[in-house]
Amino acid sequence: IRDIWSQYYHDVHGVIYVIDGTTPQEEMDQCMQTFADTMNDSFLTGKPLLVLVNKQDDPNAASPYDFQDLLRPLLKSDTVSVEFAGCSCIVPEVAEGQEREADPRIEASLMHLLNNVLSDFTKLNHRVQQDSQRKNEEEMQKRIAKERKVLKNKIASAFIPLINPDYINAHNIKPDPNNLFSEEEGLDYLASEIGEEVGALSAVAREVASLVGYQKLALTIIGGLKSPVSKKKVPMEWQELLELVSDLRNELGLLQGPVQ
Repeated sequence: IRDIWSQYYHDVHGVIYVIDGTTPQEEMDQCMQTFADTMNDSFLTGKPLLVLVNKQDDPNAASPYDFQDLLRPLLKSDTVSVEFAGCSCIVPEVAEGQEREADPRIEASLMHLLNNVLSDFTKLNHRVQQDSQRKNEEEMQKRIAKERKVLKNKIASAFIPLINPDYINAHNIKPDPNNLFSEEEGLDYLASEIGEEVGALSAVAREVASLVGYQKLALTIIGGLKSPVSKKKVPMEWQELLELVSDLRNELGLLQGPVQ
């Protein structure tokens, strides 16, 4: 699950970082590296931080002060609101009829973190909004880069005789006539992909469809970029898509202009 932590950093106002107080010495370097990599991420650095050192019920556990000495110097200087606290997540057994209670240090530490967040909430929330926007832009660029590669090869598959044979061979591009539409079929398909009537397609949209040779998967990618299913993805305008397709055709050595 650690691999997906970074997908949530941008939406964080404050951080609770739990460490095993009984971490063996041979694993401490990795523990410190993971902490540094996480907390110095650009989306997290500077945000209020609570480090809970767990398993304080174990007599062999290192104290919060031990970990503070190890980890605090790893933080970038603008991370100012930092608290190290000990805790035990084990809820002790009690006599019948009595209520079991969690370690009160946990609630006290959480309240302290919450107060830190609330005391600077306006600034933190503004940053979260900015970080979320930046995250969306970064994700869009990654998505475009990935789909750009596929789109380029699908355009090439529609114009194999016009593409440098070295490129065709290097990317193992094969003719795929079953996925090449006629103009009418291609425009119908593109319109259905973006939920519009064919008659509503703009001249630029029609030019984009022509420039990809009415290739089915290319039109699917174009439709996904124009009208993404996920609301988190920012749709591209037709002019942006035209520029994208034109750039790819230029890389492939194809002349610009609608296909006749």
